Amino acid sequence: MFTPTCKPTPIPGIYEHQSGTMIRRTVAEVVATLYPEHPIRQPNGTIRRAFARMARQRAAGGPVERFDGGNDPISRTTAALTSWALWDEAQIIAAPIHLADHHLRVATTADLLLRFPDGALGLALLITEAKPATIPDPWLTALGGALVMASDQLRTVITRPLLIWASPLGITTTEHDPDACTVPWVTGLETVLWLDTLRNRSGSFAKAGPVA
Repeated sequence: MFTPTCKPTPIPGIYEHQSGTMIRRTVAEVVATLYPEHPIRQPNGTIRRAFARMARQRAAGGPVERFDGGNDPISRTTAALTSWALWDEAQIIAAPIHLADHHLRVATTADLLLRFPDGALGLALLITEAKPATIPDPWLTALGGALVMASDQLRTVITRPLLIWASPLGITTTEHDPDACTVPWVTGLETVLWLDTLRNRSGSFAKAGPVA
């Protein structure tokens, strides 16, 4: 059972922790700082909501409802997701899951928490794009951020991080080495926090008066 410790607010990019603290930095913002030339795009909202609805249907023990839409890209992608193989191959625990590191004041939302037949836990991000030939580092880093926070909150190791690539062409799921995700996230976040410290110090120096 997953119990969230934060929730997104109506203001994009701001989460409210259960303590009442507002968290104003997201994993996506950290990734954008680390990879300014390769920003990640948030999933299409309509498709993401449909995916979460499918996940809740499976988590409740029911089937994924058939989707009868049009021939537009969003409808075709949504229809393809109803036939995603892992709906029947794994136990769906929660979707979506809102995650936060209260100490470091950063938050994110993962799209799916699931358990495989061997007992291993998986965590997935939904990407509404076709799978590229090479998985971009920004997405691995973003997955690492969610993986670290989810593992910390659940107090267990999540060993199967996944990216779900969804487009009108179909659905492709890629599984990644946890270290390939968490190491760039941890080192990247340390870099961003170090830069914050330098900026704050520079601001303090700039405000200081002239030395007599």
